[in-house]
Amino acid sequence: MSAANIKKDRLRGDLYLRGGGAPDVSWDRLALMLRSLRDSGIREIGGNIVLDRSHFQPSRFDLGLAPFDETPDAYYNVIPDALMVESNLTQFAIESDARRFKVRLSPPMANMRLENQLKLIDAPCDQWETKWQAPVAHTSRTYKTTIKLRGDFPRHCKITTALNTLDRNVYIEQLIRRLWQEMGGTWRGHVVDGQIVENAKVLVERQSDTLADSIKLVNKRSDNMMARLLYLSLGTNFVDAKNYSTSFLAAEAHVRQWFEQHQISHEGLVLDNGSGLSRSERISAQQMASLLQVAAGSNWFPELSSSLPIVAVDGTMRRRLKGSAAEARARIKTGTLRDAVAVAGYVRDVHSRWWIVVAMVNQAQASQSRPVLDEVIKWVANGAVPN
Repeated sequence: MSAANIKKDRLRGDLYLRGGGAPDVSWDRLALMLRSLRDSGIREIGGNIVLDRSHFQPSRFDLGLAPFDETPDAYYNVIPDALMVESNLTQFAIESDARRFKVRLSPPMANMRLENQLKLIDAPCDQWETKWQAPVAHTSRTYKTTIKLRGDFPRHCKITTALNTLDRNVYIEQLIRRLWQEMGGTWRGHVVDGQIVENAKVLVERQSDTLADSIKLVNKRSDNMMARLLYLSLGTNFVDAKNYSTSFLAAEAHVRQWFEQHQISHEGLVLDNGSGLSRSERISAQQMASLLQVAAGSNWFPELSSSLPIVAVDGTMRRRLKGSAAEARARIKTGTLRDAVAVAGYVRDVHSRWWIVVAMVNQAQASQSRPVLDEVIKWVANGAVPN
């Protein structure tokens, strides 16, 4: 969007990039938007690119938020906003031989320098993370960014990891700059925060994927960042959203209204950010089972069930219960924290009867309970539940 005039092939002012909370904006999809802008005849962007994140309130709730755990750069720890591109993840592909490294970064970025301070050591490749230190990024006053790789790395090792390393505005600026340059465009401005002016006109627009497509990514991969975005969208789509000071409060009210509409008690329900990345959220096994029962009778049940990981086949359940009666017969969403493990979903037993299974364990040694949860699923799949 822009309120500026276009003279010949030059946009004579700022370009606005407004986020609508889409969870699926990859760098190549952003490139397609820029290609459409370039194909419209614009070669030079004369002003700044203004990022409008006001679709959610607050627009940057990640600022000042304490790290959830000791790995804030991990992909599951990304805190979203309404304008996320590629989940703000930088992919590091590292390959070593006996004496040297080869490091590649993705997506493509402008003004990006890699400083490799890794040291080669003799160690098993599958233990590369034990001596690894999180990369550190610094952007100078001239808008050039240096990423430092630190720690030790095994010889004869090849890995790929995606990390939340860069400031999100730096990420978007350097990505756009590189893509625009590759398209033969010129831009000397910078990325700044702001909001769209009233007289701005749409130049390029992209609709997000459907909810059915997005929910598959959320549930199959257990993607916390995307789950948060969908939760916040519940707030912005709530008819009474204007009565709440934040999108989180509006989303919570929307969820509780849904519970009431379907005669499910929400007493004791605690909602925080809508993802599995919370130590305060609470729901009982009975409430979860009631929710799944209502969902099973919904017009949208096929979309929901197809989004759940299939036991021993895909998603977060792909390695569990292989060779058991539950293989390919159960669709289970998992939940894992250092002090909590849970499963919830649908199981079709050997008699072709469908069952709802919900089990949660909350304790310091919760991870040791995972085999027990697997046995519960297997027990149901074997048809042991009486009529």
